Amino acid sequence: MSEELFLQSNSLSATIDVQRGGNIRELIDFESNTNWIYYDRSREHTHNATVRDYDERWCGGFEELFPNDAPCVFEGRNLLDHGELWDAPFTIIEKTNRAIHLQKTCYTVPAIVEKKISLHTSLPKLTIEYSLSNISNEAFSYLFKLHPAIAIKEGDTIQLSGGKIIPVDLQFSKIIDTERHFSWPFATMKNGTRKDLRIVPSFESSLQEFVYVSEMPEGYCGIMRSEIRKELRIHFPLQTFPYCWMFMTYGGWRNHYTLVLEPCTNMPKDLASAKKLGQCAFLHAGEKKIFTVEIEIVQ
Repeated sequence: MSEELFLQSNSLSATIDVQRGGNIRELIDFESNTNWIYYDRSREHTHNATVRDYDERWCGGFEELFPNDAPCVFEGRNLLDHGELWDAPFTIIEKTNRAIHLQKTCYTVPAIVEKKISLHTSLPKLTIEYSLSNISNEAFSYLFKLHPAIAIKEGDTIQLSGGKIIPVDLQFSKIIDTERHFSWPFATMKNGTRKDLRIVPSFESSLQEFVYVSEMPEGYCGIMRSEIRKELRIHFPLQTFPYCWMFMTYGGWRNHYTLVLEPCTNMPKDLASAKKLGQCAFLHAGEKKIFTVEIEIVQ
């Protein structure tokens, strides 16, 4: 069941489903009349809502994954497919015309998740303040990942400060054909040709790709649309999100046409592997972490 609420400022409006993880389903820039979030409402009723299959039920939007991505048994806990936030109802702590404060008590890990979403009064800017609280007497490891599906058009360009590209799974890849590491934005193929990953191809290309990006000089990612001379840019703290995963489906994966920009605490997606590599987030007993993400429309 959905429960959509609306925030509005002089520059932006946001539609939020508090019954499905506080998912931001629309982010509309009034000046250009552009919705920057991909959410396919036609898919909402094409699946069995009682089946907890993330890929089958996914429609898009801006959500978060916690405490994991791939389902697993980890540190003695049974962790669910893509975590427990994306389809969970959140409690509304407070709401105004421009802001909402949401809270969720988790059950797969001893944690309370809060997020405060607010629109700037006049600027085209949305801020999300997150807090993660460990309410137990023991530390636990976790993954926390932003998961905004961006509405794209052919010719858009992906914005990133740089970094090292690592393909996630070559069996999924339809652009990269080698396990080598590359420097953003160019990937070199087996035959020596280079592909610029910044450029968004057409839906008809039926391409798809999934990469990790590490060693970024600055904490931001985004999409530039030249036809309106505007960019959606997501600013995130590198000390919290040292990695940015990018899931690109250009008509190739389940006929979705979107770019999912995924600043993340961990790499790779498997928690046990990330922990072994020292690339996994954790909360000490009783610890509370607070961090802020800013989404702005810039020219």
